[in-house]
Amino acid sequence: MTRAMPRLTAALTILVFLHPIMAARAQEASAGTPAEISHLLNHIRKSDCMFVRNGVGYDGRIAAAFVQRKYESLQDKVRNAEDFILLVATKSEESGKPYQVRCPGRQAIDASRWLRIELQSYLARANLE
Repeated sequence: MTRAMPRLTAALTILVFLHPIMAARAQEASAGTPAEISHLLNHIRKSDCMFVRNGVGYDGRIAAAFVQRKYESLQDKVRNAEDFILLVATKSEESGKPYQVRCPGRQAIDASRWLRIELQSYLARANLE
């Protein structure tokens, strides 16, 4: 028992030292997350595209309301915007089928790709400001 004490003390010292650093980095990494997720939800809501879930098309307002409810139920698992896309806005939990987005005059696209394109655009605009 006494031989383990120096190792335990060293491990605790390292944890005490690293905790604030790790916490600060985690906070920095997720600082934009609520704004990014809010932007993606608004992008869905204001879109003139149809969102297809399990073969049924929904307008942006209805799709955003559904995704918002799903996000609220999975919020504890969502650490960032990519998690939001992957866990919330990509596929049906019931059927496993990917959500599709059908915009006027364009081919259907997976919702995950559509949202990632918008997220990249949003982040690029945010970096310019």
